[in-house]
Amino acid sequence: MRDAPFFGLGLALSKALALFGLVLLYFLGVWVRNYILPADPTLPLKRQLAAALPVGFITMGAYAKSALPPLFTGDSDVAADVAIMIGYAIFFG
Repeated sequence: MRDAPFFGLGLALSKALALFGLVLLYFLGVWVRNYILPADPTLPLKRQLAAALPVGFITMGAYAKSALPPLFTGDSDVAADVAIMIGYAIFFG
């Protein structure tokens, strides 16, 4: 018997947190790129992060659509897959 009114919400919440983490890693990539390979020295970091907001949600949303389901359904060790996802999220930024 399922007494909890929000049964099944845990998986959706964990996927949302994973997507949020990917977007944060995307912003980390934008921040790192600003110091390593700046696109335009006159463009401030605040404007780059503001421009990265919609692009980060679109890019990481599409990436998470293909990368997250194997992590949640796979039976094998996912540490390497998570490391690759983190690297790609920062690289996309």
